Amino acid sequence: MLQQESIYNLVPKAKIIPGKGASYHSKYPPTIAPTASTFILGNSSFPGIANCNGAYEFPRGAHPIFRNSATFGLPNGGYSPDPKNFHKKGETHKIYPPTEKLHTLHEIKKPPIPTVNDAPIYGLKTEKNFIISNAVDNILMQPKKRNMSVEQPFHKYYGKVPQYIKKYRLNHENELKDLREMRRRHQEEEDAKQRLLTEAEVSDLREGLKKRWEFYNNRYTGLTHKKYYDNLVLLRK
Repeated sequence: MLQQESIYNLVPKAKIIPGKGASYHSKYPPTIAPTASTFILGNSSFPGIANCNGAYEFPRGAHPIFRNSATFGLPNGGYSPDPKNFHKKGETHKIYPPTEKLHTLHEIKKPPIPTVNDAPIYGLKTEKNFIISNAVDNILMQPKKRNMSVEQPFHKYYGKVPQYIKKYRLNHENELKDLREMRRRHQEEEDAKQRLLTEAEVSDLREGLKKRWEFYNNRYTGLTHKKYYDNLVLLRK
């Protein structure tokens, strides 16, 4: 039905603005990785796939799991260089102070070289034998006195055998004693097992060996002179 014309339609109507509803908030924390996410470092303590069991916290290890801005990169303009942050002098290498002139700390210096105008002293002569004089001086030289003010590096245990070495030697001697006793007992047991056979035992042993030899001798001589083997049993033998 069409709206009928009315003078009241010329009066502007107030606009009804609906109120803003409550914003949506997810119940999951925004810091966790998506399910089965592969945006993790390969050299972390837990490499592979993250958040496979719905855990809210990452496993803690010695190495980090995420790298800064390694998911989808920095926002637009994030990679542009900072004009106020630039390399300055002395940041990448150390600036050493200027070198100083080398100088010596020795107070004794060699005498200067004589000039042309310095005339030598003439007429100096000596009959001293310096070799014999040096030998006599060394023979008659007194030994240097020892400085007795220094404390002697000796203590109350100096020159004594430590207790742990004594204990080790005692344990070693006990082990050797036990080993010798064990060997003596073993030798006595072996000697007890050894005995001389009686005449009856010797005769029985000879009869048994003789019967065994006759059995195998007859078996061997009965097979070696056959020319035809008519069954498989003889062939196996």
